[in-house]
Amino acid sequence: PRDRRMIELLVYSGGRVSEVLAACVGDIAPHGLRLKNLKCKDKRATKTTVLPTEFMERLRQDFAGAPDNWPLVPHLDDPTVSLKRQMVHRIFSRTSLRAGIYKRRHPDEPFRPAWTHTARHTCAERLVAMGVPITVVADQLGHRNLKNTQLYARIADPKRVAMIEGAWA
Repeated sequence: PRDRRMIELLVYSGGRVSEVLAACVGDIAPHGLRLKNLKCKDKRATKTTVLPTEFMERLRQDFAGAPDNWPLVPHLDDPTVSLKRQMVHRIFSRTSLRAGIYKRRHPDEPFRPAWTHTARHTCAERLVAMGVPITVVADQLGHRNLKNTQLYARIADPKRVAMIEGAWA
């Protein structure tokens, strides 16, 4: 259950591994999760990601009565300590292998198991494909510059590229 929650948090929130691992019970908001935006120069900056309702209900049930400072992705030996990044990468890669999900970074490279940042890309691509405005996708990911988010429009729907590039011209 913990590994499933971790993968769902990565895919649904579009958060970076370090942001998801820093999330605690007290970060659960009414419609999503407050994540520390660790790429922002202001270390106190947060972003609120909107998550699916049924996932939020499960999250609230899983942590009902838990202290606010408990991590959402705890270590199995100690629920007060967050899982380490290396373990998250290992679990994610092993799970993607079992699911038969392979990716490659560049067309000339061989396929390999999906890596954790793939979940962030998956979130963005799904939101764009569902017609969510690019500004909302940028906000969900914590991008300050829309050009960083433009890549997902190109991947999810090449027809949108012309509209977005035309708006910036």
